[in-house]
Amino acid sequence: MATHAALTPRLRLVRLRPETPFPYRAGQFLSVEVAPCKRRAYSFAGDPGSELVDLLVDVAPGGDGSRFVEGLSTGDAILAYGPQGGFVLPRPLAPVTVAVGVDVGAAPIRSMAHEAARRAEGGGLRAFLVWQDLEAIPSGEPFDFPGPPSVEPIHLQADPGGVWLARIAALCPAAAFLCGERKALARLEEALCAAGVDADRISTEVFY
Repeated sequence: MATHAALTPRLRLVRLRPETPFPYRAGQFLSVEVAPCKRRAYSFAGDPGSELVDLLVDVAPGGDGSRFVEGLSTGDAILAYGPQGGFVLPRPLAPVTVAVGVDVGAAPIRSMAHEAARRAEGGGLRAFLVWQDLEAIPSGEPFDFPGPPSVEPIHLQADPGGVWLARIAALCPAAAFLCGERKALARLEEALCAAGVDADRISTEVFY
């Protein structure tokens, strides 16, 4: 492991340095052995073109995975399996593609923004990182996004009327990728469908 840092009281950034080249697609995940015969899935949160592998972990649940991550130190080795999962951007992107990550669901969306930039398709991707708790919002590196993708943070406590739903739905995307908390995703999916987005064009990955 290269580094382990607390971004907020509940979010940890685990940055790995694989022993061999480790290609993956944005939106996929890594299955980490956190205890004997116990694995936890963590989505890639970084640039797929980097030699380092970023994972964003919510330690608030306090279970085996949380304790494992909290106990890590720089230089520790971990056992992991992957990449896995099919929640990935198509090639090529639809002309207007929306990607929305709620709380720790920001991990794969951050990775998608990097991948779209590397594919020179960043202009076709509108990415939103939605935070339900203002105190839980990470800032600065690694959540600064230079380059072409439009990545916008949304703070729900500052938007109690749900204006964010209408703003995203008004984009009328040809495709949407939604990741994170179940209730927030259900509200957004309903708003998108009401705006005329075909349900078959909406991909969701529910974290909790």
